[in-house]
Amino acid sequence: MQHSCFEVVSRRYEAQKPIILTSNKSYGSWTDIFPDEVLATALLDRLLHHSTTINIRGESYRLRHRRQAGLTPQTPSGD
Repeated sequence: MQHSCFEVVSRRYEAQKPIILTSNKSYGSWTDIFPDEVLATALLDRLLHHSTTINIRGESYRLRHRRQAGLTPQTPSGD
């Protein structure tokens, strides 16, 4: 899978075609997903060149809905 993802990104990069990608991992954690550090670095290099990065923080909508439905225990407020 690592190489096929790289190949897709590389082809689209060379053709100057847009990519929209979402991830719940920071860039520094991509070696957890792609154990080959050289491949992860090359992939990020192509993705981030000419890119706009939007970082969204907050609770997952799915987790919030599960809590509202009573399917997941409420987290302590920490007060």
